[in-house]
Amino acid sequence: MSGIWPPDIGGPATFNPELVRFLVEQGWEVNVVSRTNNESSKENLTGAQVHLISRKTNRYLRTLLSFVTSLKLASKSDLVFDTGLTIEAALVAKLSRKPLVIRLVGDLVWERHRNRSDKPMMIGGSPPSFSLKILRQVLSRAVKSSSLVISPSNELLEIAKVWAIGIQICFIPNGVKIPEVSIRNNQELKVLISSRLVPWKNIDKVLTALSAVDKQSFELKIVGSGPDRKKLELLANQFKFKFEFLGDLASYDLHELMLKSDIFIQYSEYEGMSFSVLEAMAAGMAVVVGNCKGNEVLISNGNNGLLVDLNSIGNLTQVFKSLKDDRNFIVKLGLEASQTIKSRHSLHESLSLYMFEFMRFLPLVDD
Repeated sequence: MSGIWPPDIGGPATFNPELVRFLVEQGWEVNVVSRTNNESSKENLTGAQVHLISRKTNRYLRTLLSFVTSLKLASKSDLVFDTGLTIEAALVAKLSRKPLVIRLVGDLVWERHRNRSDKPMMIGGSPPSFSLKILRQVLSRAVKSSSLVISPSNELLEIAKVWAIGIQICFIPNGVKIPEVSIRNNQELKVLISSRLVPWKNIDKVLTALSAVDKQSFELKIVGSGPDRKKLELLANQFKFKFEFLGDLASYDLHELMLKSDIFIQYSEYEGMSFSVLEAMAAGMAVVVGNCKGNEVLISNGNNGLLVDLNSIGNLTQVFKSLKDDRNFIVKLGLEASQTIKSRHSLHESLSLYMFEFMRFLPLVDD
């Protein structure tokens, strides 16, 4: 059960199809229930049944459809796996009497607060509004009902322990495919952002920082969709540098774009273990990221990428100016990033660990 599905941009949209393909290849039967903006997208998942529910449907109706569809499928399944529909998944697992495994990749309460307000709130902390306090309580009970919580973020697992005392937890780092990488020879630096267009990604700050750099030295492409798109387009037009908003792209097209681009930027206030950053590193891009905890786990500053103070647009501007004048450093960062992924973030190993954890909850079969 998932909240997003390709061509949506985001970690679950990257991870879920890969996990489904892997399990099907191992002989598992897999049913997917997800919400999407594109009901026709099945990501060519041969051997799996994908049930997509449009976000254009009324909010309450799509929740009901997600729940009813999942409950029917769970009655014929051995395990419920959730990556974003946690409350519905907990109810489905309880009513179908099936074990529930939750993949925890973010704090939904924090995200909703951040979408509504600029007031500070700690990840995993107590929200200021009454409605979000209720949501926190409901989500905590849902998490506590699970058989296991898996996350690529140790920070989130520690928070989950507080939300639901006594739950089983497991850390599995994200993994990505390793493409063949070649040295770029672009006359203009090709700069890429791939992200949901939401406030906490701070794309407006990236645009502001880039506006102080020689506008003839780079071109910017932004992949993704979200509520901030119009605001960001207006801001980019104001700064008058070369840019293009591409919307959501299929995985193959995004990977091809990464292989042709030089610098990847992600200035987010929070990340667990970003698939976009991992994929950019695997593609040999020089990654420039905000110094939140999830990025600090991946990036050794100055070696396989650059960590930038989230409170300093001036620092971010200086990083861009320095990279513009040192192509050799860009190449060096990209090669080191690619080596990091090869040594520590194998997709096959990551998916194998998920399957191993799932097998703990399957019924024993007599020979």
